[in-house]
Amino acid sequence: MRRFLASLIFVFGLVAQTGFAQEGPSKAEIVRILGEIPTLPGMRESIEQSGYAGENLDLAMAQMKRMLGDRQIANHIAERILAAGRGDWQNAQAAQGLLQPLLDLGMGHLAPSELVYFFKVEQVVVEALGKRDFGLIFKNRLPANEVARRTAETAGRLNTPALKEYYRIQYKAAKLGATRAPKQLSSAMQERVSEEIAAALSAAAEADPTAEAALAAFERLESVSNAQACAAGKFFLDVVMKMEPKARHEALLVLSVSE
Repeated sequence: MRRFLASLIFVFGLVAQTGFAQEGPSKAEIVRILGEIPTLPGMRESIEQSGYAGENLDLAMAQMKRMLGDRQIANHIAERILAAGRGDWQNAQAAQGLLQPLLDLGMGHLAPSELVYFFKVEQVVVEALGKRDFGLIFKNRLPANEVARRTAETAGRLNTPALKEYYRIQYKAAKLGATRAPKQLSSAMQERVSEEIAAALSAAAEADPTAEAALAAFERLESVSNAQACAAGKFFLDVVMKMEPKARHEALLVLSVSE
């Protein structure tokens, strides 16, 4: 099953643009630079321009400081950056996202309620985007830095308690990603869950004639318009999030862990 939900890491785009221009930086130096990013001139203003204000702006700045100032998270990022410098392209590709790989590694270790909450917030955010952006995200055709930038602008408008809880879970996932081995799902489980999702989508379409077009678009995403892909994405999310708790948790695990 295609993974399309973008993590709402507003710092992704900002950090990705921060240069490590010096030749041969040490791991300690990279960790130091990461920790200093939240204090760079104009950083707070940049976050504010993305739509954050008041308590949400304070939360966003605190989250950046917490994530990039965490020794385990920063060490993990530094190791990937150093691997990129050595020409280890598998790690180099992961380093481009900096924080995203840690979330990918840690999501599968979250408690069921935390994983559901994380996806619910992302559902709210991506569904608040315009049809074009949502469609491009669902088709996996929007560059990662643009996904981060546009979802960040929407995330800034979340109510403060929701954003605070989302950031707590995000930090926990990053920590788990830095300290635990990746969650392993058997091929049999992934196949079973994919079949269950497909069955739930078909059942939902049969029960609601207006959903038939969304299902048809979902089955041929590469050839549909962005608006049609947006409708398919909303249909997909709605169906998955309405599955029974156990089935939903397994579905979210597969969406989180599977590449």
